[in-house]
Amino acid sequence: MKMIPRLSALLSTGLLLLASTPASAAPEIWFVRHAESEINVQPPAALSADTGVSFPLTAKGMEQAKKVADVIAAAPVDIIYASTRLRTLQTADAIAFRTGKTVHLAPAVVEVYFGDIPDKPSIMGNVFSMMQRWSTDPDAKYPNGESLNEVKARFVPFVHELMKTHQKDTGVIVVVSHGAAIGLSLPALCANSVTPAFSLAHMLTNTGIVKTEVKGDKLICKDWNGTPLAE
Repeated sequence: MKMIPRLSALLSTGLLLLASTPASAAPEIWFVRHAESEINVQPPAALSADTGVSFPLTAKGMEQAKKVADVIAAAPVDIIYASTRLRTLQTADAIAFRTGKTVHLAPAVVEVYFGDIPDKPSIMGNVFSMMQRWSTDPDAKYPNGESLNEVKARFVPFVHELMKTHQKDTGVIVVVSHGAAIGLSLPALCANSVTPAFSLAHMLTNTGIVKTEVKGDKLICKDWNGTPLAE
């Protein structure tokens, strides 16, 4: 008979613990820009075509990749996806080494291909000019290049599939991609605070991270490269 109060207490404690346990966390998708590569430091005239093996990380980029891997390893990483460009794969490999996760190839998140960019007044100036133009004309493009609508047509469905595939997960899905691809695509994906104007004004630095949370069929941007965003 003396065991009944003790059993009652144990059951009561267990119920209290269950009641205080938070509901399962929603999965998060972290979009990571690759570390510094040769494409970021070479003069435009020296650049070759951006193929799968072009533009490895610089020595500085290697250190950046290690540092961002240390940051990401503190999170409960479930899986890593990476663009098929060498610079993203090297960055993703550093994260994989620290987290023990496998890198999965994601051709859909490769960098925007701008095509035959005019070289005057400057290549990068013309790139930014096109990105600004896309706010009113998403079908515009340089010869042989991609339009904004074409970029979103590959990037956005890939992320929607990630949201569906990992909807029951509770950890972090890491997507290693590129500055323009991430910045131009997320306004079409995030249900809060992220506009094309905002992303252009806050272009990601090398190894910059955009942290988003999957809530049902919506993607909520929580933090843009260190800047918290309201839901």
